[in-house]
Amino acid sequence: MDSNLTLVCLTQPLNNWSGKMTFEILEGSLTISKSSEEFLNDLVYHKSEPLQDAPFESMVEAFRFAFALGLSKNESRERDGATTNIVRSAFTSMDYIDLLKEEAAVEDCSLGQLISGYVEGGVHLMREQIKQGTILELIS
Repeated sequence: MDSNLTLVCLTQPLNNWSGKMTFEILEGSLTISKSSEEFLNDLVYHKSEPLQDAPFESMVEAFRFAFALGLSKNESRERDGATTNIVRSAFTSMDYIDLLKEEAAVEDCSLGQLISGYVEGGVHLMREQIKQGTILELIS
């Protein structure tokens, strides 16, 4: 993680029955940059533009793909510029706790922060891919 990034402590100390200190991983909020949101929206298929490189049926699919790509390539990036929140009913951070709980504890950040960083990283990789080919070539 970038050493210039200031994180608010998002793990809460809990006292358990043994007297040892444990930590609760917090869900946090999912935010991405406005430019990433616009990019992902452009990748959603529209009947009016059938030839456009838009392989996703919804914004949620595009968001999940960007997250999975960023995570699989270990590409996490900070949000740049204005941000927007992702609706929790569409993408729930706690669904990914098993994938990210160790990293969240080590990095002392919420699941939402980690997921958001990986989405931004995935978007970066997707933008680079579009310069060379199509989004679908990322899965081959």
